[in-house]
Amino acid sequence: MPAYPPILDDMLDTLKRLAPIHIVDLQGHGEWFHVRSRLVAGSDLFTRLERHWKRVVGAHADRFALLYVESGPDNGVWIHFFPTPQIAAEYEPGCHRLPSWA
Repeated sequence: MPAYPPILDDMLDTLKRLAPIHIVDLQGHGEWFHVRSRLVAGSDLFTRLERHWKRVVGAHADRFALLYVESGPDNGVWIHFFPTPQIAAEYEPGCHRLPSWA
């Protein structure tokens, strides 16, 4: 696991305490994370995380997005961390449901 910035480490630790989940760093860069659970379906997992999102991200809500992609090959729950101000300017933070990536 790569060394993550403290705000990302804190968010991931909080997330793991909140739900029985498995988190995969998509490319090992600490930007896109696929979140899964064997106990909770994707839509229900998103709803649960959305309900607690402010607690999960704390004072850094502008640095994260929680996404639920309903269909397609990469469907499911995703977390996007905005590591730089430039990346943060390209994306909308918060919780979002998407029909697909396309």
